Amino acid sequence: MNYDKFKDHFNILSDSRQERKITYDFFEVMFQVVTAMLCGMKTWDEIEAFGEENLEWFRKFSPYLSGIPSQDTTARIVGLVDPDEFSLCFTRWCNDIQYEKSLETNHIAIDGKSLKGTYDHSKKKCLTHMVNAYSVDTGLVLGQLKTSCKSNEITTIPELLKLIRVKGRVISVDAMGCQRAIAELIVARKGDYLMSVKDNQPSLHKVFTEHFSLEQLSRYASDSFEQEEIGQRGRKILRSYIVVPFTDKFGDFASKWKDLKRLCIATTYQQKNGESSGGLGVRYFISSKEMKAEEFGKLCRGHWGVESMHWWLDAVMNEDDSRITYKHASENLSRIRQMCMNFIKLVEMKGTLKRRQLKCALNTEFRERVLFGT
Repeated sequence: MNYDKFKDHFNILSDSRQERKITYDFFEVMFQVVTAMLCGMKTWDEIEAFGEENLEWFRKFSPYLSGIPSQDTTARIVGLVDPDEFSLCFTRWCNDIQYEKSLETNHIAIDGKSLKGTYDHSKKKCLTHMVNAYSVDTGLVLGQLKTSCKSNEITTIPELLKLIRVKGRVISVDAMGCQRAIAELIVARKGDYLMSVKDNQPSLHKVFTEHFSLEQLSRYASDSFEQEEIGQRGRKILRSYIVVPFTDKFGDFASKWKDLKRLCIATTYQQKNGESSGGLGVRYFISSKEMKAEEFGKLCRGHWGVESMHWWLDAVMNEDDSRITYKHASENLSRIRQMCMNFIKLVEMKGTLKRRQLKCALNTEFRERVLFGT
């Protein structure tokens, strides 16, 4: 990939500025912002300073006839970008990258993340909440959409599923996304679902509590799988996974939940070093996939890989510290952070993601390798 091909991925982005007032090329500004954030810049001021210090490098790819825009101009341009267009560009770019690098995704975890820096005290909520489609197999974000609040994930998840390929993949969602319409959409698009069940689906939850009490689980020996881990500080973790074929004896749920085939139970027992007893957690799931307990355990653990993405965005990109709320800027910058994470994960290099980001800032050859795959 080169600069021109990279630019082609985002050619559907529209520039809403008045033509007679345009001084800075639209894509030049966007390329500067993406590159600056890839190299660890986080604020408009830092993005401007990075552009000024690297202007000659940027001119290898485009003229930058007017130089580098001020931080206020950059903020206005990014804030005016249509987030729906950007979301489509982002998803298209991710699909092309996977195809070019022959990356295979079998499991997609859907999860939301609030940008805490956008919290509005008058409205008592975060103004930006993003729902992400995360490839457990590759560690890449495949798509992303904004919703006004966490409770609206129910309506956003179907729209996100329409942006990504579902066929032949397992889509895992937390209890918020455990909805019949979402299950039906996944099956209609020839995928399988794995959904966490909690009190928001009382009838389903009752099936688990009545038929799979702790006493009953301790006697269950049909299709189960166990994993034991010993942590660095002596913490002991025992994970147990049980899969039960769904039958009519559990109730008339087959007509309500499309292709419901499995009831799944995951238990986790944790005991800290030196303690005589530990804590036990139990989670319930439903699935349309015919699978064994070991595969369910892999999917269950894999879903929480999305938390590593959240950690990277907060610990490395400082996403939660960002107070940017101008127009669509917070949503668009969140998407750019996801792009940067994908860029860095795709490059082969020993060391942490933070070290790769630092090398992008200091080494222009490595930077070009990350951006263009050269």
